[in-house]
Amino acid sequence: MRAWSAWLGRVNLAAGEAGRLKEQLLGAPFDDSASYVRELASVRACSETLRGRVGPAVSARTEVVRQLTFRACDELRRYADSEAAAVTGRVEGLAEGSESLDRATLLLADAYARLGVLLRANAPLQVRGGITGESRIEPLLGRIGSELVLTGEVEVRCWSESDWRVVVDEETAYTNGHVTIDNTGAFATYESLRANLQAADCLELVRLAYARRLPVDDEGRWRLAEAVGTYSHELQHLVANGSESETECAGIQQIARLARRLGAPARYARVLATTCWEEEYPSLPREYRNPNCRDGGLLDQHARVGVWP
Repeated sequence: MRAWSAWLGRVNLAAGEAGRLKEQLLGAPFDDSASYVRELASVRACSETLRGRVGPAVSARTEVVRQLTFRACDELRRYADSEAAAVTGRVEGLAEGSESLDRATLLLADAYARLGVLLRANAPLQVRGGITGESRIEPLLGRIGSELVLTGEVEVRCWSESDWRVVVDEETAYTNGHVTIDNTGAFATYESLRANLQAADCLELVRLAYARRLPVDDEGRWRLAEAVGTYSHELQHLVANGSESETECAGIQQIARLARRLGAPARYARVLATTCWEEEYPSLPREYRNPNCRDGGLLDQHARVGVWP
């Protein structure tokens, strides 16, 4: 999986660079097509690099992925050949080459999705509510999430500490290093309406929901606020496929509502929301903060009510 995803990243980079060079070539006052042709050769070598860098399939299901990928490479070869021919003045195959590129894109998307099905994060899990450290589908968190998302039935997966590391390690391979154990405390899949939470956050949430645990010490209150904030953020990823900063801003404004649905009194729920806004939000990475995320800002969902966050 790691080798295939890394290979796909290189192919996407080559195709993207070829597209950039083509636009540059079309807008240039003189012919400088050598770089473009070289990049097309990298795209054309798709099958060879697949064999060399990824190797044979390890199971029947990964063989399906492999065959889809080779079909995509055949289409990319046709696309690259038509573009290279056009550089020499033979433009009759450009339309067919464009269609080949479209087919390759669809085939690679299908292969990527089929590989994703094999991830531990998508494996069957028991449905079990209550306070437990086992990996399971948490029904109450899912029902509350569905009330917020509205577009379908949300599934919240709570992972044990040991399973969480495996899940994230696989996601690291699958996303070609985009998701790692160091930068990911939770993640959601928009297409499947599924949120994945680690054990510590799930424990805070279910203690509140099932046992009405309301920490009064600063550390306990902060941990609960962080857990509800993480839960809210991931649910917002299921509401809309927005940027991280937009998602975080929307999530912060839903913390009080979610905390109340989990069983917190209204005043305590507001304290949790304020804690996240005042103590956590300022220290988040830049991509999670937005200058329009403020009282009366463009991302204020309750501007007419005058409540923030």
